[in-house]
Amino acid sequence: MEIVAETTAAIAAAPDLDEGLRALIRGMHRLTGAESGGVRLLYHADRADGGCRLLFWLGGDRYEWRDLPGEAGSNVDAVIVSGIPTYTADLAALAAQGEALAAIAHRRDGLRSSLIVPLRSRGRVIGTLHADSHRHDAFSPDLLLPLQVLADHAGGAVEQARLGLRRQEVAEQVIRTLAQVGAAGDTEAALEALLRGAMALLGGVGGVARAFDTKTRQNTLLLAIRLDGTFDHHRQRHPVPAGSMAEAMMDGGPALVIDDYLALDPAVYSLYSAMQRQGIRSSVNVPIQAHGQRLGSLHVNHHRPGAFGPADLHIAEALALQAGAAIERAVLVESERAQMQARLAAEARFGTLKDEFVALVSHELRTPLTSIKGYADLLMGGEAGGLSEEQQEFLAIITRNVDREVMLVNDLLDLSRLEANQVELVTIPLDVGMVLRDVVTSLRPQLQAKRQQLILQVPVHLPTVMGDLARLTQVFTNLVSNALKYTREQGEIAVRAQTFQDCVRIQVRDNGIGLTEEEQGRLFTKFFRAQQRIVQEAGGTGLGLAITRAIVERHGGTISVESSPGQGSAFTVSLPIVPPT
Repeated sequence: MEIVAETTAAIAAAPDLDEGLRALIRGMHRLTGAESGGVRLLYHADRADGGCRLLFWLGGDRYEWRDLPGEAGSNVDAVIVSGIPTYTADLAALAAQGEALAAIAHRRDGLRSSLIVPLRSRGRVIGTLHADSHRHDAFSPDLLLPLQVLADHAGGAVEQARLGLRRQEVAEQVIRTLAQVGAAGDTEAALEALLRGAMALLGGVGGVARAFDTKTRQNTLLLAIRLDGTFDHHRQRHPVPAGSMAEAMMDGGPALVIDDYLALDPAVYSLYSAMQRQGIRSSVNVPIQAHGQRLGSLHVNHHRPGAFGPADLHIAEALALQAGAAIERAVLVESERAQMQARLAAEARFGTLKDEFVALVSHELRTPLTSIKGYADLLMGGEAGGLSEEQQEFLAIITRNVDREVMLVNDLLDLSRLEANQVELVTIPLDVGMVLRDVVTSLRPQLQAKRQQLILQVPVHLPTVMGDLARLTQVFTNLVSNALKYTREQGEIAVRAQTFQDCVRIQVRDNGIGLTEEEQGRLFTKFFRAQQRIVQEAGGTGLGLAITRAIVERHGGTISVESSPGQGSAFTVSLPIVPPT
């Protein structure tokens, strides 16, 4: 019992699974005096062949990892299936009878006798513990009981170490997959990265990722990894198969696991014969969506029934949900790129600038935002350990601002739709003062970094305006951000609101670089950027003020600017007041 207690404690304190298993083997050696041995860990749903991984101890400080296939009817399989420990006094005799695992042990490693006990966790066999010798009949069956006691006490600790390793591997793979999806230049590349990542995470042997149009009920793009490992790209539109899991996802159905397609009723499930012909028995099926809109679906398949469980479904859902926003942006980028290319034929002089804008959106903005979002979500989910309340608050601030930045990227791509009056505003009665205070709070770190003073003058009772909260927040964030960006350190920025006739008038004034009359005349046109060095160094797309004007005008308001070089600028937005009822 002393050996059991010390071994279990050593496994629990081990920094990783490998060291934990070595501690278990050392405990086995102390109990039995074995010359060699090892720990087999079953693959279970992680692999399709029913095999295992063996950490083999060759004696002394020599260890070796081996991947071994499953062998039905072997002495190891008998222990796994029955849960009953066994002592084999003569491995050579088993090898002579044709047992593959005994032959490997005897002929490759020179083993003659072996004690094997099941390694269990929560009543489930997760592997086996072996004590081996090069001598015939080297052990006594009486050693099976103390060896089993050691295995029973160590099984839970080994499983915890194994799960910890698995969680870390899953988290790292999720981050890699989301980064690849976010960095993809188009929908096809994004779907391929998502499908490959899901296959690696879930251990599937076939899968499909698709983008579809819910209005026409057609696949717009379909990527498939077949059971033989070949990869197919279907770029032509074709109907989503009736009665399929994809149709269920398109029609708002929930994510689900199919344990065995051949257990379904062929009269009810229309694709029964197709699944039987393809050898698909089980699958994980999840929708790809963003902002409540179904964009596509992800399906990871297996030729073995019951290959997936609730944990696999949770991983696939989380992966598809996070990837949905990136795929949505890829679709928007493709749509905007197509519109830009059409306009380039008539507006050749804007060609170079528009190409640079598309490149900036597809790489410089989307890639870092996806990585930040992915890491923040993993931290919030506790993947890197527990968080204090203050840390959770900071992460919440990070997440909110990343979401706001993602919205800004989408708004940049929607500029043409704003100008064409194709974007529907969600207007509600708004307190403009509240909006201004929130904007100033969110930008406070940048102001403090440049030691700038911001004066906010908002009357307690301002008349209500009808507006879209997100869009007006974008307007005033853009104006205040520009003011602090183009005002030097220790400068002053003033944000004031007042009632003027039938409007609420908001002015953002700075004492920054200012603008010439020519620059003021072109300021609200697309892709315009002033030539001052500070403007060029600050970066930007040259679309911010064009978007701002489009949003203000969609609200029935106006925006104007007064400026002089070296004297600063004042931007004034007027929004109509909600008439009293």
